[in-house]
Amino acid sequence: MAAFDVIILGAGTAGESIAKNVAQAGRTVALVEAGRVGGECPYVACMPSKSLLRSATVRHQATRSVALGATAGPVALDDPAAGYARATARRDEVAHHRDDADAATGVERQGVTLLRGRGRVVGEGVVEVGGARYGFTDLVIGTGSRPVHPPIEGLDTVPTWTSDEALSTDERPASLLVLGGGPIGCELAQVYARFGVEVTLVESAPRLVAKEEASISAVLAAVLRDDGIDLRLGAEVIRAETVGGRARLRLADGAVLDGDRVLVVTGRMPNLDDLGLEVLGIEADPKGLTTDESGRVPGQPHVWAAGDVTGAAPYTHAANYQARVIAANLLGGSATMDTRAMPRAIYTDPPVASVGLDAAAARLQGVEAVTASIDLAETARSGSEGEARGRLVLTADAARGVLVGAAAVGPGCDEWIGEAVLAIRAEIPLAVLTDVVHPFPTFSEAYEPVLRDLAQQVAAANQPRQMGGTARFGMIGLGRMGEALALQAVDRGLEVVAHDPGKEPKPGSGILPADSVASVVGQLPTPRVVFVSVPQGGPTEEVVQSLAEAMEPGDVIVEGGNAHWRDSVRRCGELAQRGIHFIDCGTSGGVSGARHGACFMVGGTEEAFSLVEPILLALATHDGVLHVGPTGSGHFVKLIHNMIEFGMVQSIGEGVELLDASDYELDFVSLFRNWSHGSVIRGWLVELMAQGFEEYGDLSHVEPCVEDTGEQVWGVQYAMEHQVPIPMLAQAVWGFYQSRDRTQEWEKAVSVLRHGYGGHPLSTT
Repeated sequence: MAAFDVIILGAGTAGESIAKNVAQAGRTVALVEAGRVGGECPYVACMPSKSLLRSATVRHQATRSVALGATAGPVALDDPAAGYARATARRDEVAHHRDDADAATGVERQGVTLLRGRGRVVGEGVVEVGGARYGFTDLVIGTGSRPVHPPIEGLDTVPTWTSDEALSTDERPASLLVLGGGPIGCELAQVYARFGVEVTLVESAPRLVAKEEASISAVLAAVLRDDGIDLRLGAEVIRAETVGGRARLRLADGAVLDGDRVLVVTGRMPNLDDLGLEVLGIEADPKGLTTDESGRVPGQPHVWAAGDVTGAAPYTHAANYQARVIAANLLGGSATMDTRAMPRAIYTDPPVASVGLDAAAARLQGVEAVTASIDLAETARSGSEGEARGRLVLTADAARGVLVGAAAVGPGCDEWIGEAVLAIRAEIPLAVLTDVVHPFPTFSEAYEPVLRDLAQQVAAANQPRQMGGTARFGMIGLGRMGEALALQAVDRGLEVVAHDPGKEPKPGSGILPADSVASVVGQLPTPRVVFVSVPQGGPTEEVVQSLAEAMEPGDVIVEGGNAHWRDSVRRCGELAQRGIHFIDCGTSGGVSGARHGACFMVGGTEEAFSLVEPILLALATHDGVLHVGPTGSGHFVKLIHNMIEFGMVQSIGEGVELLDASDYELDFVSLFRNWSHGSVIRGWLVELMAQGFEEYGDLSHVEPCVEDTGEQVWGVQYAMEHQVPIPMLAQAVWGFYQSRDRTQEWEKAVSVLRHGYGGHPLSTT
């Protein structure tokens, strides 16, 4: 039985690289491959797709020759089918006509033994290939991955392609249904669309390339729509069928899509079947073989894995990196992998590139994330290139002052993302990055203002202050609550830009005035945070709509009124389509509490909450901020809070009624003062009742009508919907309506209390 120092299962990117490097160092190496040496990348993936994308881009640029000053009149393109035939001919040249002869000869020249066939572990240190057995000291698993089809009824009965098949055929369908809005789906959709194919792209997620930063995917979606691609986002395919030899997809929303073919690019799975790994005690996860930072499979000192089979980072450059580390370790080294700065790219026109973490992912890892962004239209190069589409978003760790993530879409960003890759990998301080000079005019200049913005945010976040750093936010509405919160913010060292069409900030208050909603937004740093403190219903709807039109992706609207929680869920969904965060913030403590420390019940995503938490902590009393849960939960628990409040107030009011009916001459001020100290019912409402008697005497001049804002009815309706008995709370709500035509003492007491804690209207005679 022949034996080798290293046997590698799979001659893809990682396997081929490891084999060459280890063999060059004098070790004996066998490379086992049933398919092509080099794997899929050179033949049916990376290289042929990039060739087609280049052809499609040049063809598209020709249609812009007049706009770019290249020709005086429009260029007449040839028939799209003829053009595509030439594009596929060039593709095949780039892909070596899917022939691996040169690659196979290349590895053998390096001293590698190439074994054609499937390899399987049949014993400790033994692999079988084509009936022959070979011994090994170290085993490397690099068997790659394969496309998978989603479990859609009838999909196996319609004409479909995988990406491998699409990149191997010369066929150009008249219409194409692309199933999957990931990188491959977006790239191939653009290729076919620019060669005259009618393309519809169906993606179950609410946006394209869902793992990328939201504003970046929004730009990419706009680009593809400009290419004439019909995007069906958030769409679920429930059935596929063949009609007249063509494919038909039926969507959950009732839509029907027809096309000559379906390109299925919904994902891949590692090739782990029938490798015999169980012989070595390895229980493979269907998502991929887990490895440690050295490339070893845990618990297996002589078994390694690299490439797509690990499920870690399905990129050729990642496989090359893993291969370098494993090769070094096979030769006695102690190399380790650091994948924090593993770049990603989508080679559309313009391309998308990213590295590291976006703000949401960073915060999930406990990073104090701050972000800044720029539209590439603000660069000088955008004007000379005639390309205004593009965006750069950077994320930094405020605590350490370093970049942790970058995302971009725009011309050449797959090249200039390298600056962010190096910055993240080397943990270069922002202070150094802001001092880097870029050539003019280039798109890389976009880094400069964004990095300066981040540096300012980081500096502010690390200044000693009551809330951990200066901050500026907006306030729409200077009513009782809005003004009190704004004044509290000023007292805590925050800056507040406020607008109220019916009221100017008081002179000397420290509140910065703005003459419109847009003016408020324009005076705020990104990500902008604007509080809305206007009456629920129409006024709130109008303000939120105005803010939505003025704000940008990543900004936050905090609705602090008593809106219906279902309206909050709706607003959040509408704003999310614009990339704007929404927080529903139940606020309690009354006007006095808002002025000197309120209680906040917050609903919204973790990302949105993290953006507003420092401001809320500055405005709240100790332990007065709680992230209750998802959108709507803040306003829902505030409603229940208010229902309990109504019940408590009703109880005090009825107690006053009983006291007033007694035979005793009672000093109500003294009595309620007494109850405020040490009694079971002590509390702020009891104190307010004492203050009310002190101010209004025996309440004889107080009108009994209890003013209400209507939200208490929602609580009763919810209880009825869910069959929850709330006799006391329901009676308290009914009391609001009873008070409108009666003159009992309890109604007067309730009016005084509501005026005391909430500033609600109170009438006296």
